[in-house]
Amino acid sequence: MNPVALILNPEFGQGVERIAREMPVWVLSSPTNDVAVEETRRKFKGAIDVTSFVPRRAGDRSATCAQALYDIDEHHGPWSSSRPYNELRIFGVSEADLPLDVLDELGLAPAESRGSALILHKHPGLHVAAR
Repeated sequence: MNPVALILNPEFGQGVERIAREMPVWVLSSPTNDVAVEETRRKFKGAIDVTSFVPRRAGDRSATCAQALYDIDEHHGPWSSSRPYNELRIFGVSEADLPLDVLDELGLAPAESRGSALILHKHPGLHVAAR
């Protein structure tokens, strides 16, 4: 598996480091998360892949999730990586908040819940052009 994590919980904080040890992580910017991201980057001196992002439409979980999904697909998909992602672990969003049209467009399907994460699998061969 080539997983990528998406953290949409603004209070995730120190959990960022644990996940960043295992896979690339995209983290919703917030005061709590920003401190954890900076501490993790400092501790690992850039040897890990942690991206912090600011939502374009604050307060709209579905739109924020969609924005992040497109960005992740662009940066970790087959046109950007020799080992494209095939699993996405999302923290801080319920299945009801997932933008189903975007999931369908990107070839992502909810597979299971594991702890506090929703696990989505990427269907091989289904990719959209970079936006």
